[in-house]
Amino acid sequence: MNPLVEDIEGAADSVLGRFQRPGMPGMSVGILQGDTVLLRKGYGLADIGNHRPNAPEVPMRIASLSKQFTVALAMMLEAEGQLSIDDPVRRYIPALPDYGVPVTLRDLMSNQSGVRDFLELRLLSGGNFSDPASDEESQALICSTAELNFEPGTRFAYSNTGFKLLTQVVEALEQDRLENILRRRILKPLGMAQTSLARSDTPWLAERAVPYVVTDGIPVQGRWSIPLEGAGGMISTVDDLLKWARYVADPASPHAGLFAKMTQARPYRDNTPSLYGLGFTVMPYRGLNSFGHHGQLPGVFAEIAWFPDIDTTLVLLANTTEINPFLLGRQLADALFPEALAPRLPAPDPLPGYYYSREESRVLGVNASAELESTMTRTPLERHRPDGFRPYWPMLHLQLAPAGDALAGTDGPQPVEFVRLPAFHPADLHPYTGTFYQPALKSVWRISLENQQLLLTLSGPLGSSRFHLTPLTEEVLIAAPAINPDGDYRPTVRLFMENGRRRLLLTTDRTSRLFADEMPVTSHR
Repeated sequence: MNPLVEDIEGAADSVLGRFQRPGMPGMSVGILQGDTVLLRKGYGLADIGNHRPNAPEVPMRIASLSKQFTVALAMMLEAEGQLSIDDPVRRYIPALPDYGVPVTLRDLMSNQSGVRDFLELRLLSGGNFSDPASDEESQALICSTAELNFEPGTRFAYSNTGFKLLTQVVEALEQDRLENILRRRILKPLGMAQTSLARSDTPWLAERAVPYVVTDGIPVQGRWSIPLEGAGGMISTVDDLLKWARYVADPASPHAGLFAKMTQARPYRDNTPSLYGLGFTVMPYRGLNSFGHHGQLPGVFAEIAWFPDIDTTLVLLANTTEINPFLLGRQLADALFPEALAPRLPAPDPLPGYYYSREESRVLGVNASAELESTMTRTPLERHRPDGFRPYWPMLHLQLAPAGDALAGTDGPQPVEFVRLPAFHPADLHPYTGTFYQPALKSVWRISLENQQLLLTLSGPLGSSRFHLTPLTEEVLIAAPAINPDGDYRPTVRLFMENGRRRLLLTTDRTSRLFADEMPVTSHR
């Protein structure tokens, strides 16, 4: 019995029809079951200025969906005996810092490496995502620190650095550029003629959808300047990704064994299960196995989700920031095959507020809509078992449950406790001010007070950026961009004394243990 509803287009329209609006961007969708394309449809405009509609044949950036292609290329090289994914990455890139422990290609592919994300290091150096950037700058950021976030295999932290390094390994072994390797090994054999690697937006591909950042209902073209290569640099269409989707799911394909390895969640070193395989998220949904990936850039959201139990794949490409692509894909699943899904458990209802983990020096927020707010993500909480819940977002591996006035559970394999913070209104903000130096990034982090507002200014070789700071305790603050060109970004800041000196610790979903020491007053007058 086919688990899908009879009216496929009607079900899709019930979820996606809100993007069919005059003068606004939208998205395109593709639905595949077995070898049959059940629906391919566009909503909204690909180019507002030229009134060009979205359609499944319109190219868009696919952002981090690129990662699965890069991993597939590396796995092909392993199958041919050119590498082992358990090789240390410094065997192929000796210019990398010595991290003190081996970091393998498998660690990179599974986001268990602990290597810091170079895009986030750019933000923490005062840079942004829209000014001109060079590959040399990115490489310098990658090599700026020999310290890892954690020992490989013990935690999960999403890192674009891993896939940028994987690009370099593939290019070195193939003695060719990644765009040529992709074309030769994957795109041409599969007939993916509208798919390519675009290291920059110059020259602009005329038939591409224009990316739009929509704020308060006003669309503005999104800007991105940083070469991403195999971490997120590809352009494709819904039609081409449907070809890729079928190839990945085909048990008779020449690379079926390779994809079977990629789509298995990689356990942590202590055998605790994770939610990420090799270039794929692996997160079941309402009783169905599922794997895939999402992608996000300014003005671009993308999602591809396989549901192998019912041999069905969903592809979503959007040129607007108004959606959460991962959640939209699951809402589409609810409408398309409701009879195949297990009943939902009751929604969680944790107390709203800020929660702080001293062990992780990290703040999480819970808002009145029972959404979890972390550094770069705002996502609903899902009760995935009777006694606990998790953020429904595959890049956060938290599993939590109420424990008195706290949320306790695990982050990957590590036990965590986030204690709810009481309201805090300090009478004097001056004790928070100071100037600190971060040596790896060659950056000055300054906390100042202007018109009774604390400001954090990050200044480094790549520029300067400013954040508003809100004190949550005498030593913990939450930051939010004063000007917000690069998304909603909320690092945790902790000020504390250690060995007679004051230190600033900045923590995010992707960076931990990044310290700056206070500079003598004479050094920053």
